[in-house]
Amino acid sequence: MEFVINKTSLSKLLITFLFFLGLSNAVWAQHGTIKGKITDAKTKEALIGASVLIEGTTNGAAADLDGGFVIANISPGNYTLKATYIGYTSFVIENVLVEGGKETILHLEMQTDDIGLDEVVVVATPRKESERILLMDQKGATVIRESVGAKQLSMQGVSDAATATGKITGVVRSETSGDVYVRGLGDRYLSTTMNGLPIPSDDVDKKNIDLGLFDTSVIQNIGISKTYDPESYIDQTAGNINIVSKEFIEQFSIGLQGGFNSSVTPNNVFGNFKASPNLANSTATFYSRKYNLLDAMTRQSWDPAKGNAPLDYGISTIGGYEFKLFENPLSLFYTLSYKKDYNYTQGVYRRFNSNVLYSEFLDTESWTSNETLTGLVNLAYRFHQNHKINYNFLLVGKLRDNIYEQGRNGEGYKLDMDEISNSFFARDMNLKTTQLMVNQLLGNHRIADNQTLQWGLGYNTVAADEPNRIRNYTGFHNNGLYFSYRIADFENRKSSQEIDDNEINGYLKDRIAFRVKDNDWHANIGVNYRHKTRDFHSQFVGAD
Repeated sequence: MEFVINKTSLSKLLITFLFFLGLSNAVWAQHGTIKGKITDAKTKEALIGASVLIEGTTNGAAADLDGGFVIANISPGNYTLKATYIGYTSFVIENVLVEGGKETILHLEMQTDDIGLDEVVVVATPRKESERILLMDQKGATVIRESVGAKQLSMQGVSDAATATGKITGVVRSETSGDVYVRGLGDRYLSTTMNGLPIPSDDVDKKNIDLGLFDTSVIQNIGISKTYDPESYIDQTAGNINIVSKEFIEQFSIGLQGGFNSSVTPNNVFGNFKASPNLANSTATFYSRKYNLLDAMTRQSWDPAKGNAPLDYGISTIGGYEFKLFENPLSLFYTLSYKKDYNYTQGVYRRFNSNVLYSEFLDTESWTSNETLTGLVNLAYRFHQNHKINYNFLLVGKLRDNIYEQGRNGEGYKLDMDEISNSFFARDMNLKTTQLMVNQLLGNHRIADNQTLQWGLGYNTVAADEPNRIRNYTGFHNNGLYFSYRIADFENRKSSQEIDDNEINGYLKDRIAFRVKDNDWHANIGVNYRHKTRDFHSQFVGAD
């Protein structure tokens, strides 16, 4: 089949096309347009986003950034226009004339709707987790302070507060000891606070808490002040590390983890892992004393226990909920985690005194198991738009069980004042527990537009316990007889020690802002308080 278009047919098609094109233009030319601007009747400000609709149709428009609007393609005639905007009385114009090919210009001034409108108060609390918010705080600060937020830590793959400090300029963290150094100064020159209140160390031999205990899941941000400022306590010269804990986040999750330490496999350690006899009396870092120290001399074993398959593991949970209390929001945020890991080391021990070999052991071995329990609870209650109180509870439990042996192969060497022994054996078994509890009650009150009152009260306790440390020092005399080898008094013994810390602290700070000659000023008036007591108890029984 063929289609043939000759010149005559093409001319007719072209004429028909031009006829319809002209007809459509004529029809289009019959439509009109409504243009205008919507403003506040009192302030004359543009009402951005106000809606204008031709009643009885779906034809309408919204005001732009200048308050202007355009409704096009309207057939000629009289129309009724209705303008609406939140917080304003609806504006209705009747008998709006639209003529074909012309523009109708209108200026709509809307009145605020003051009748029957309840007050709506929006309280915005910035979450200081993003880098932008923290930089804004740093810009307005009067001290040299640098902070890292939770979002930045998440992007960098940081798992705890100790690693987070290494991301701050001028701060170095020791990979071996875990200590933090600010401008070259270490533990004794630093202070650590949580939400502005001091927190004690989990190690009674140190001043500051192990930052590795704070998982990034509980950190809103961590900031370091590298100079002394009036709000800091006097016991620091290098700087202050302040951890701001997270508040309400609506979520729930459970995490499980497992691991295997390859160092426990040699020499059948995996199936023969040693532990002190005290470990059987502990549960989740909490130790329950079965015997007093004197009864433990005869009723508790002096030999280590043995376990199988020491696999590392951990479990954690995190959650947040919000409730209503007297029609005001009460939020709850919590996190709880428990971890246990094992470690085995072996090596050579040598000690020199004035270039003289004082002691030597060619077969030192150490079996260590560590448990860590960490919990945080945050309750926040905003009972008024300008008033808020927080309660924080932090629990840190640590348990370390260690057995150290040297000289089991009979090659131990010890230089004594009277004689030299070539068959010296030593064993030390010790279980150490630490229970740290932090209680904080914080308040934030906006007294006036230019005045904010903040206060905090804290009560901290630390209980460090070595319930039953067992030491054995034995050897073989040159004639082959076994005897209790005496290096110093009570070397073959069982001992215990307890350290109990109790601390009360608090602060009160009133911030007042004012303006002098187009310059913004503020004054801080406040006081810090801290009182700490420490009780130490020690006891040991054994051979003199």
